[in-house]
Amino acid sequence: MSETEWMGVDLTKIPRGELEFYPFPGQYFGDVMKENGLEVMFGVTAGDIAIIYDYLSELGVKQVIFHDERAAGMAADAYGRIKHKPSILFVDTGPGTANAAGAIKQMSLSLSPCIVVSGCTIGTHERLYTWQPSDLQGQYGYCMKWTQHIAYPQAIKRVANDAWRDCMAYPGGVVGLEFPLWTLATDVERSWPITPSLFQPHNAYVENWRGERTGQRYAQAGGEPETVERVVKKIMAAKKPLMMGGDGVNYSEAEKEFVEFAELAGLPACGRRSGRGCIPEVHPQNIRLEPYALPGPNQADLLVLIGTKISIFDGGFGMGWPSTIQINEAPQHIWPFLKSEEVVIGSPKQVLRQMIEIIKRDKLQPNPEAQEWLQHLQERERRGWGRLMERAEKYKNNKPIHHAWLARVTHEVIEDLYGGVNRYYLDGLSMGSFAPAYYRARYPVAVMDAAEHAGVGHSIGQCIGAFFADPERAKAPGVMWLGDAGYGIGAFDLETMCRYDVPGVAIVVNNGGWMPAQEYLNYGKGWTAFGPQDRAYGQNFLPGIRYENMDKVFPWVQGFYVEDPDQIRPTLEKAFRAAEKGGAHGKGGPAVVHVPIEPSILQGGEVNFYGLLLWGHLPFAKISKRFKMARRYYLGQPGPANMPWFDFNKWGFPELSPEDMPDPWDPVSDEMAEP
Repeated sequence: MSETEWMGVDLTKIPRGELEFYPFPGQYFGDVMKENGLEVMFGVTAGDIAIIYDYLSELGVKQVIFHDERAAGMAADAYGRIKHKPSILFVDTGPGTANAAGAIKQMSLSLSPCIVVSGCTIGTHERLYTWQPSDLQGQYGYCMKWTQHIAYPQAIKRVANDAWRDCMAYPGGVVGLEFPLWTLATDVERSWPITPSLFQPHNAYVENWRGERTGQRYAQAGGEPETVERVVKKIMAAKKPLMMGGDGVNYSEAEKEFVEFAELAGLPACGRRSGRGCIPEVHPQNIRLEPYALPGPNQADLLVLIGTKISIFDGGFGMGWPSTIQINEAPQHIWPFLKSEEVVIGSPKQVLRQMIEIIKRDKLQPNPEAQEWLQHLQERERRGWGRLMERAEKYKNNKPIHHAWLARVTHEVIEDLYGGVNRYYLDGLSMGSFAPAYYRARYPVAVMDAAEHAGVGHSIGQCIGAFFADPERAKAPGVMWLGDAGYGIGAFDLETMCRYDVPGVAIVVNNGGWMPAQEYLNYGKGWTAFGPQDRAYGQNFLPGIRYENMDKVFPWVQGFYVEDPDQIRPTLEKAFRAAEKGGAHGKGGPAVVHVPIEPSILQGGEVNFYGLLLWGHLPFAKISKRFKMARRYYLGQPGPANMPWFDFNKWGFPELSPEDMPDPWDPVSDEMAEP
């Protein structure tokens, strides 16, 4: 097929615009994105916005096409967390905007910068049962930074510039732009209104308005000098300080400053969320936040929170935490529910530099008492790590395979093969507390989850997005921890991994359904707390599904199955080597390792307090013996929960001691699962 001649006519002599729309509105958006530095776009093809992504492709922006908009959004989420700049998520009008819901909400919670581009309801069809109705503001106004309906081509460039600027400003997030069909399908040269003083082309837009720095983050501001001086003095005077770096350390790229300050001040330190790994977890001063933030003999006397986003998952919004110093770039991420000695509004990177300079200028030395505290914590950490490894050893011969043994062996394999630099993608409830405990992050965003969205099915999309954001580190295949439920949501984008040569190992932890451990922990063997019509399957899937056989659907996927504990290591080694050179082109691709797992264990293996509340309505006579014990112990007597809601003594039930309660990591026996 020739691009230069057709039907005897020399096509090179026909000026562009004679036989096609040119210029066209998609150009305006594309030109602004390119001058701001857009590199990649994720999505699912859609005719109404093809005019945008086709032109971006012409400009050299990489287009990554998915099977589902949700997975594409998860890729955009990972890209933003790692790259600290926006990508484009393009979605079809109507079903596309709806399908992306989980990813858009997750990006807003993870502070990941992204511009969502969508079509919208055809003009004059509002409030009608029209074709693919859509409304970004109505659907996502609560979780996007802002949305804009762009009705006129003249406004595209200005609004696109604003979108890039605002979604990248900390705290990051999502900006949504929707284009009515008439805005894009317009011959712009013939459609300018006749009143240029009011409707001038590209109103309030200046090309490359910051020169070669257009599209980059603004210079980050430091803190007020006098306040920073006080902060350093209080940190150096503290007897039991502890420093935590959160999302802001990652997004301000302050990991080097974080480590340097910790070393100069002699502080124990840790990372949280995308800041996990801001101090490498093999560093001698890396200390886990819990339990040192909680009341007790080992509680810190000062928490230095740098770039943190405190949520329900952080000790219940920091409940019971000691006095804090808060340093954050965003005023809305200064937390008034924490007792705070000092507050600094400023970039973590710049404030840390200020604090480092003060220590060096004044030749400050670590507090000797704080050094004793650090040594105490280091010894506890060493013992704790040893206990963690020993605890997994207890289950090394269990069949079905135990979560802790699988997590430990996986950790050992990636340490031996890659020095532990692989990224972890936590996707699923069952492994949520096991896998990260046995992993040691070396850099920010080495561990990626669904943030407070707490969804499943995101890891394959995230692995793809991380590949485009950080291809060098992606040479060590990502570790995708999926449950069988999450795998069912995202597995078809294994083909996307093959297409784009993305190496990764999907470990499908198959416990047989949606939280099937509830049968053992709560509902009773045979799901007796359900009505008779629902007991046949309860929350389980049909048995015998072979998830590794996705290699029969996509011949470029490498599938593995392991059910014997002593075969985990050799199977994983084969899977990782296969992922390095798999895919459709032999340059990298996905391997799937299907692991039938112990079905009676949930995250952490415990019936926790929230679980007791969520399933507190189940009739006592029908629940499992395991749940009867938990309800008696936690909700029927003074003790750990201190919530004796039910009068068990009235009915003659004896009290239970801590020794009566089973090890929460132990599988639940059939006897204990019976009502």
